[in-house]
Amino acid sequence: MGGDEERPTGSDEENGVSTRGGARPRPGDGVRLGLLRSILENANDAVLVTEGGSIDEPGPRVVYANAAFSRTTGYSYEEIVGRSPRVLQGPGTDRAKLDEVRTALETGGSVRTELLNYRKDGTPFWVELDIVSVFGEDGGWPELWVSVQRETTGRVEAEEARLEAESRLRSVLARYGSDMITILEPDGTPRYESPTVERALGYRHKDLTAGEVFRFVTPTTSII
Repeated sequence: MGGDEERPTGSDEENGVSTRGGARPRPGDGVRLGLLRSILENANDAVLVTEGGSIDEPGPRVVYANAAFSRTTGYSYEEIVGRSPRVLQGPGTDRAKLDEVRTALETGGSVRTELLNYRKDGTPFWVELDIVSVFGEDGGWPELWVSVQRETTGRVEAEEARLEAESRLRSVLARYGSDMITILEPDGTPRYESPTVERALGYRHKDLTAGEVFRFVTPTTSII
């Protein structure tokens, strides 16, 4: 998505780049701006730029989105420009984190946070975003807000799976705490032994993890 979209490629005036106060552009400005556009369009992270308007409803309007944003969210350049980034929010988006972002923007600061957003098709996804304020020559209210976004869905889901596994393990240990319990890695190396194992067999954890646990099984102890 985004390969055939009409993105700004013309002159600075055609692309809405203002020379404040009638100042003439410096030599090489056009080259630098063209290079910047090329970097943004080929970046792996999503980049979203909004005007520095009111934060109140309907919110600041998007003036630029790169190709990575379209790939991540499903919104084409034409679909997102002129709308508020709030279109990405949904029922699972943390209100407290949104308030944190709002406070930073109202004070002209920057903020980094992680949010649950929603793609155009309604699919939720996690994103880590950095938002910075861009000020004009007068240094008053920000002229632009620039947001760089990196999807973190895989990392968040992996962490949630790890916590769920640990919770199940604690439940098992609480139920069978007085029994001898050994949890093995796929290669046979013990990952965990309950205290009862050491008391009953006399092997410390570091003794068992020095090699495959089955080397401690003798013909007289094996039930196979």
